[in-house]
Amino acid sequence: LVWRILWALGRRKAELGRGPFLEYAASEVPLERLFALRGLAELAPDAAAVRAAAAALAGPSASKDWRVAFEAARALGRFGASTRADPATRELLGKELPLEALEAATLAASPHVRAAAMEAAASFGDVRRVREILQRGRLDLSAGVRAATLRARVRLGPAEDALEALQRGARDEDLVLRAAAADAAGAWSDPRAGEVLLGLARDPSLFVATRALEQLGQHPGEATRKALHAALAQPDNGLRLAAVMGLKAMPDAADVEPVRAALASAEGDGSAELAFTALELLAAIGGAPAQTAIEEAQADPRPHVRTVAKRLVRQLGFVPATAEPPFVPDRPVPLPGTDYPAWRFNPLVELRTTRGTLAFELFPAEAPVHVHNFLTLIRAGHYDKLTFHRVVPSFVVQGGDYRGDGNGAKPWAGEALRAEFTPRRSTRGSLGMPRNEDPDSGGSQFFVTHLPTPHLDGRYTFFGELRAGGDVLDQLEVGDRILSARVLE
Repeated sequence: LVWRILWALGRRKAELGRGPFLEYAASEVPLERLFALRGLAELAPDAAAVRAAAAALAGPSASKDWRVAFEAARALGRFGASTRADPATRELLGKELPLEALEAATLAASPHVRAAAMEAAASFGDVRRVREILQRGRLDLSAGVRAATLRARVRLGPAEDALEALQRGARDEDLVLRAAAADAAGAWSDPRAGEVLLGLARDPSLFVATRALEQLGQHPGEATRKALHAALAQPDNGLRLAAVMGLKAMPDAADVEPVRAALASAEGDGSAELAFTALELLAAIGGAPAQTAIEEAQADPRPHVRTVAKRLVRQLGFVPATAEPPFVPDRPVPLPGTDYPAWRFNPLVELRTTRGTLAFELFPAEAPVHVHNFLTLIRAGHYDKLTFHRVVPSFVVQGGDYRGDGNGAKPWAGEALRAEFTPRRSTRGSLGMPRNEDPDSGGSQFFVTHLPTPHLDGRYTFFGELRAGGDVLDQLEVGDRILSARVLE
């Protein structure tokens, strides 16, 4: 109960939580300490909060749980950013204690902690000790740590050093570094960042190119708009979606026709998400042509696209939204024993990865269609050689995308899976189905949680739990692969 209260107070960014956060920041229960530190990171820093976060990284009370250490490093980074903006707070807190703790974190066994230390150090300004910390990160064996170091160097400046780091990252052989260059360029205010992104938008890796296209929206200009319009003309829905996301940051009437053309020709995997995201862009642009496209989308055969179109019509006051037709299932509901096996026991599956083996128990009584989808794809060899394309430390790892960029989600029967939400609460190792804004958009991807995630409960389908390989889960980084997957008969 305690950690759930701390989690809720942190989500509310409640100043009333400061006392409990400080009290439980030294707890011996990892989840209590973790959510206490996460809560402190949401509040204005004070000396007690800095000492609590530093103690979790260094000294006799340093945590052995990497998730706690990660939250502590992240908290110090937020505190550092606040002190840079407020000279009075900077004088109160100083730099010595946080930097000593972050130096200790650079020696942590977990690459997630080391990466967090790199990004946090950049929040304390351009000082010699920060440069020494980042130099360690540049030489780290983990691509994720080197990527975090690149992002930190760009934030730290000066401009010429930031540009050199971006250009070096954009040429790196490792796509994780090239993707980090795209992210860092998007956040960099220098106009030269747009040139770096234009180059990365042509990267042969979809993982890199889609990120670069989306970040181009942070650097408006004729060249970037032209590149985004060109991406809209590509047949690939992932590139088109990234272009729409980029244009949403700088909407203009010139975007309407390229967006409408992309909508008219989009089909297959990812087309529904492209459609309703494009409608939101058209609504932001406004005008008669955009209005017409939104009104026409009320008759789209895809339910969630219709839902978004009707919502936008009501919000913008074009015309009264058309009535939703009576619900008629577009396909019959699958039945156990007919469309998939009627399992008498919970099946077990094994994913062999580049870091080791993960074993999961599946829950067909709770999420029968998702379990059947997962088992069918495993037996078809779908997951073999695919990457983990998303890792958010102290949250989830995500994989199963045949494209490798997060935009691919082909389920076993070709149709997106309907949600199977249950009362089951998430825990460490929960196996869940990612989705977009549409609840009924499940596919081939999956995520595994590092810890309980109450904000996902009842909103995402959980169809299994980790039964072996917790140490492997903790080591997984972006770019790691699933070597093979099999059902344990």
